[in-house]
Amino acid sequence: MLFQYLLNTARFVFPASAEYIREMMQLYKYQIQTGSILFNVHIIPDTFYNVIAVATGLLELEWAKGFFQQFNDKLDPRNHKSEGIRQFSESMLLFELGQYEQALDKLNSAVFKDIQFKLSERRLRIKIYLELNYEELLLDQLNTFRKFLSVNKSIIPQHHELGNKTFINAVSLLSKMERSGDRYHAKLEDLVANSPILPEKKWISRKTGQLRQGA
Repeated sequence: MLFQYLLNTARFVFPASAEYIREMMQLYKYQIQTGSILFNVHIIPDTFYNVIAVATGLLELEWAKGFFQQFNDKLDPRNHKSEGIRQFSESMLLFELGQYEQALDKLNSAVFKDIQFKLSERRLRIKIYLELNYEELLLDQLNTFRKFLSVNKSIIPQHHELGNKTFINAVSLLSKMERSGDRYHAKLEDLVANSPILPEKKWISRKTGQLRQGA
């Protein structure tokens, strides 16, 4: 309860900012140091995922690897979310380490019922396909993701639907930049700058810079 209060306070003080993410990281590290991150000797799957997501978002990759190794066997095997989150979290970490084939192998083993993790899984798969230059798989997955958003419109919050549609459009432009050079850069830059909700924004910006340097 106290930790959730501190997270909520950090969200209020540092709304939607890098400062908030860094404050979350410090709070998670404090939980680990004090042992309060465990509940009845287990770590809650969502907490495990959140720690990996925050650490990789801050590019604290060696720390994230150590956390994964220390706590992945603390996930409660009786919790139906544990194995999927273990596989997805490791895939996310491997992706940030540039080990894209291994990340894809882990992602292929992850199974989710939760709609938000299904959205996250599709975005990560798309990112891997782009990094591996799997053009046909990428285009197919982008189309599949569009259909998924349409079919599940009634259970996906509107802002998540909007953000994921923007993500699809941004990756489509990245793919065109990769194939056709810099002439799509201005359109992509405008999309990123004027989209209030854009998942994976840091990766999109980083990838745009890489493609421009290689143009």
